[in-house]
Amino acid sequence: MDKLKEFTKKDKDVNEQVKEELIKVVFEKVKRLGFVSDADFGKWFIEQRQLSRKPSGEFKIKRELWQKGLKKELVEELLESGTSDEGGLALQAAEKKLKVYQKLEKKEFKQKMVAFLVRQGFGFDTVLSVVDTLSKEIYNAKS
Repeated sequence: MDKLKEFTKKDKDVNEQVKEELIKVVFEKVKRLGFVSDADFGKWFIEQRQLSRKPSGEFKIKRELWQKGLKKELVEELLESGTSDEGGLALQAAEKKLKVYQKLEKKEFKQKMVAFLVRQGFGFDTVLSVVDTLSKEIYNAKS
């Protein structure tokens, strides 16, 4: 019985190695034929993150693309060539939390909104600008 287990395990290991090698070969061929392009994928990914229900800022997009294996230079180039309005995207993201956060005191509102937008990957200058604009609108209207 032990020999059967050993044979099955060896066979399984060989099959896994063959699968991995086959995946590498097919992927390289598809890439060589131009069906897979890091630049095309990066453009698509950035568009998806900026047009989604939960827009992401540049920092978060950069991190995600780097984790997916795109080179830093390519990611920087793609983000620079894009025409995104980070302030508008940050405002769009902030509006989702506005219903909950506007009931808070001004100081707590600012803290929570800043933390939320930074987690979404927006630059600090953009975040501060958006939070200041929103807090003026909300708290000046309450006065």
